[in-house]
Amino acid sequence: MDAQGILNLYKPPGPTSHDCVNRVRRALRLRRVGHAGTLDPMACGVLLVGVGGGTRILQYLQPLRKVYRACLSLGWETDTQDATGAVVQEGDASGVTHEQFDEALTQLVGEQLQAPPMYSAVKVGGKRLYELARRGETVPRDSRGITVYGIECLRFMPGQRAESEIRVTCSAGTYIRTLCHDLGQVLGTGGVMTALEREAIGHFRSDQAVSLDTLGADTPLLPLADALAHLPALTVGTGEQIRLAHGQFIPVPEETPEGLLRLLAEDGALVALGSVRGHGAARLVAPEKVFVTANAASLRA
Repeated sequence: MDAQGILNLYKPPGPTSHDCVNRVRRALRLRRVGHAGTLDPMACGVLLVGVGGGTRILQYLQPLRKVYRACLSLGWETDTQDATGAVVQEGDASGVTHEQFDEALTQLVGEQLQAPPMYSAVKVGGKRLYELARRGETVPRDSRGITVYGIECLRFMPGQRAESEIRVTCSAGTYIRTLCHDLGQVLGTGGVMTALEREAIGHFRSDQAVSLDTLGADTPLLPLADALAHLPALTVGTGEQIRLAHGQFIPVPEETPEGLLRLLAEDGALVALGSVRGHGAARLVAPEKVFVTANAASLRA
């Protein structure tokens, strides 16, 4: 059986997320590889890579809460909202104090609407926004709901281009460079993100990630069931596994929580993902994705 699982990869600054996927393909000698949660080339940190059957669960990892550490500079703006872009405005942040900076951070916490920046991979009218931006075009973008759960100031150095380092805990889909830009707007100085590290996606942390340089055919992959540890689990027997493999509903205990559920074999392997429906004694789980065949389930008996 081909290798399958999730790789917590540490992306270095420079290569694109797609470049990293190609490196994994070559190192593991497999073609079925994908990733969740794109990082810009200048960014580093956690990049979740699905290998083999792991590509089938990436959609369930994408919505996990993110933690970022970002460096930013006040007193200027660029067309990309980060240090890779062209300067579009110069200012002076020498009057900003640490206390004012901390107060501005609190204004960015909570639920809000955020429009994706023009230099992003979001598609509008079938075109990537960055393709339009490179042609000098600016188009209306639909704002998306995001949540910033917290922002912590790790370092602040006053000056004409005051520098700071912040840690942001946020929902999926949040653009940190846009938050840096918005912070500059709140302070009236302009702001630019100068560096970015994704420290965590859910329970995946950067200090546990595998570097590109150490990739090899024997690189261990996290099993699917462990990668989805944020979901509640229920162990099912052979007969239930066979029914799930045929796309049939199975009964579950009344106390089973609503929502998405991991259905596991006795050995802990992921059998299926299912959604709980009904109430009381009529509570059932409907398979959404099945990872075992009826024949394989029968062989386990």
